[in-house]
Amino acid sequence: MARGRSLELVLLVALLLVWASGMCVWVYSLSPPLRSLHLPNSLGIRHRTTSRSGSGVVTPADSHVLQEVASTRFKDTIDRQEAPPTGTDDVLQQAAVLVLTYDRANYLEESLKSLFNLQGIANVSVYISVDGAPVPAIQAACDKFPAASILVHERKARLEPTQGSSAYISQHYKGALDAVFYGLPGKNHTHVIVVEDDMVYSPDFLSYFRFVAPLLDTDPSLWCVSSWHDHSLGSFYQSPGRLLRTSVFPGLGWMIRRQTWDQLSPAFPLQNYDHWLRIDHDVISASDCVVPELSRSFNIGQLGSNVDVAFFNRYLEGVHWNRDGAVKLDSLDTLDPKVYAEAV
Repeated sequence: MARGRSLELVLLVALLLVWASGMCVWVYSLSPPLRSLHLPNSLGIRHRTTSRSGSGVVTPADSHVLQEVASTRFKDTIDRQEAPPTGTDDVLQQAAVLVLTYDRANYLEESLKSLFNLQGIANVSVYISVDGAPVPAIQAACDKFPAASILVHERKARLEPTQGSSAYISQHYKGALDAVFYGLPGKNHTHVIVVEDDMVYSPDFLSYFRFVAPLLDTDPSLWCVSSWHDHSLGSFYQSPGRLLRTSVFPGLGWMIRRQTWDQLSPAFPLQNYDHWLRIDHDVISASDCVVPELSRSFNIGQLGSNVDVAFFNRYLEGVHWNRDGAVKLDSLDTLDPKVYAEAV
């Protein structure tokens, strides 16, 4: 009788494990103390957390089978999740900072140092999304910041075998945003601030987003907030506290709401995402973004997929950004569409 009950218990546990594998992420140990949470191929993301006592690397081969097993039912669960409520006093309590990187370890480490020096960053979830299995230098840079969770995006050609860098970047953006908004059960992020690995941040970077973010809930003509202003040049900016509206997608450190991503994600292009967001898409009715007259971030990348030293020196080096601590920002009332139009 005891042996029969033991067998029934074993079968019950086995059935529960099979059921769980279909509707949630897999958790398994590769080599102590590393734990890896595997998200499905539909997202192309793997989530890794590292304990304080050590670290490791998950290879694509390790995750392939588990991702396929979990994919279908887990994706159904993601699709049914409702967007979390917005309108809390502190938007950043449910927000995340998403850092996208590939193979520029020196820039990544500099960017993460700047990010984790920000006041209040300890209260914000930070994710580093790596396009493909991390090379050793990227892994080493990430391991210096254990407070960040690492997402590994499956880097493969989804457009054509010979696709260029703009395609890989677009596909990484979509996969990473899908993962943070939909693929992390229990997180329920309402907003994501997207940055890249060659950015450094003003002391009031987070407080700037905290201050402006409520407009995304109340002004239907706005869809993003950015920390970057292309024309933040010495001869153009007048007030470090002034806020502007723009119909041109600014990029380079931008915040988006979950509800807006729900509309953009299904149509997100496989290449040239930034051009699509600037001029091509008609997915959302909102047309404008908020930018500061004085940038709250700075791009340090002199070498990249679309940048070389000459381009950096001509277009980026001269952009001014706030380095002097918190600055009192203008009232949000100045961004009301009618008030703004009259002022302009």
